[in-house]
Amino acid sequence: MARALLDKPSRIPGDVEEAVKLLQESVAIEPNDADNWYRLGYAFSASLEKGDPDQALKAYEQVPEHRRVPYILHGMAQCHMAKGEAMKAAKKLYQAMKREPKKFYHQWDFALALIALETKDQAIEALERANQLFGEEHGKNYQKAIAKLEEVRATLAPGRHVSFDVPPSAVAEIRFGSVSNYNTERGFGFIRDEADDTNVFFHITRVQKRVTPKTGTRTKYVREVGEKGFQAAKVWLLEN
Repeated sequence: MARALLDKPSRIPGDVEEAVKLLQESVAIEPNDADNWYRLGYAFSASLEKGDPDQALKAYEQVPEHRRVPYILHGMAQCHMAKGEAMKAAKKLYQAMKREPKKFYHQWDFALALIALETKDQAIEALERANQLFGEEHGKNYQKAIAKLEEVRATLAPGRHVSFDVPPSAVAEIRFGSVSNYNTERGFGFIRDEADDTNVFFHITRVQKRVTPKTGTRTKYVREVGEKGFQAAKVWLLEN
């Protein structure tokens, strides 16, 4: 019902307010459902020029990092752009593109962030890629991308370049935390990092001697960035 209100072609402010209310009730009932938080963020950011990107980001950030699938990352990026935070937006979109490299709309918004960062060559590459992917999906040129290409070529100065790759030193690091939950039947759980409060996925095969952990057990672990977010490569249980 909330999505129907947001998708109405002749939506009025009252529709958005009603949708937000309904979605807040949903997250109260099912706070662990990532889609509920995403929908609430979408409601807050509906018509971003008049929406509330700060509230939208707060909703999106309730989704644990390991569950921030591409469409959630994309939504977060749009909020950052609305707040004038082009670098943060570009980083989120870069993550989304790594996981869904064939989606033209990730490339399109990534290009807009790059334009805001005044990285001409990278913006042109992203726009050309967006046009290519759009053509593969729809069988025609992406006119918005072509028009933006002409604009960028005519207005931006070349030279600047930004890297979005994670530095090797940050790929794996030893951290400390406590087991927040563990599913014995499925053999996986999550560690709550004591430094930044992040939930980090781990599998029993990564636990030293495969000792079954208990909730609350303090751990030392090696944190890595995987395709679905933070994960533990090795886990040591520090107490029984």
